[in-house]
Amino acid sequence: MTQIDHAVSEYLSELEAEAELARDDLAELEDHMRSLVEELRATGASTEHAIAQAKLRLGDPRTIAREHTRVRSPFGAKLSRARAFSGGGLFLALVVLNFVLFAGRSPFVGYFVIETLIGVGLAGALMARFAWARAAVAAFVTYGLLQIGVGAMVHGGLRGFEAPTYLMLAIQLGVLAFVAPWRRGEIGPAGYALALVVVMYAGASWVINFEIWNPVLSPEAVVAHVAQFATIFAGIGIVMRARWAAVMAAVSTTSLAVAAAMVFEIGLPPGAEEVRYLMTGTVIAGAVAALACTRLSWRVARTGLGTLRGFTS
Repeated sequence: MTQIDHAVSEYLSELEAEAELARDDLAELEDHMRSLVEELRATGASTEHAIAQAKLRLGDPRTIAREHTRVRSPFGAKLSRARAFSGGGLFLALVVLNFVLFAGRSPFVGYFVIETLIGVGLAGALMARFAWARAAVAAFVTYGLLQIGVGAMVHGGLRGFEAPTYLMLAIQLGVLAFVAPWRRGEIGPAGYALALVVVMYAGASWVINFEIWNPVLSPEAVVAHVAQFATIFAGIGIVMRARWAAVMAAVSTTSLAVAAAMVFEIGLPPGAEEVRYLMTGTVIAGAVAALACTRLSWRVARTGLGTLRGFTS
């Protein structure tokens, strides 16, 4: 390793110790530092002097870290005010529309109320430009679009859907246009951990919602409830960057795996077997996501108990 390579590596290590920069940001700073060193050497400066001046021009790692955290958190880059308000407003409309259309059809109105409150909270956090909310909302609408796509495949296209579904599809696409990470590195590791929580939650919810055909609380529903609550707490823990989030994700992993094995015991009416396969796939996807979330949430954690400051990042 040359003297310049050593100096660049040392400078980047100091930066990483102060702030969680994306790979693209680190690569850009490395290129900039090397260019500065070469320019200074070309003017006759010694290697030592060129390195010292390059560091001075780039700035102290702590200063760069403070500037960096204004626009980027461990969950990823923050949205501009225009994108945050536009995406948050559309997401709020989606949450309200979902409640109006489907709450009355479900025997679990209480869950719809809870999920609606969570959705309203996410919309507010997104409009407040919290990076963790951006990651969660992006995952939510992406998963919703995936569900519509799978439904279209099963029913032979979008023609069989009711009119409100087209409206929800349009709103979801609108939200995604504002919150999606269009450039690499815009979502951080902690943001991806939250995205996995959305898949985990969906897996547990499907089992619970299909208890409509089983009025008596069944064992698989109990397991799904455990998975759902463990998933919610895992999400809270990830935002707090607490290690206990990994424990909750592990509980969700086990519960979803057990629920997946029990899904075939749920009694469904004749002709609803395709529903069983869709439900099984969703629960298995949730279990796999929970397993990945267990590992990732442990990696992004900073303390055992976490901190409430994560909610404003």
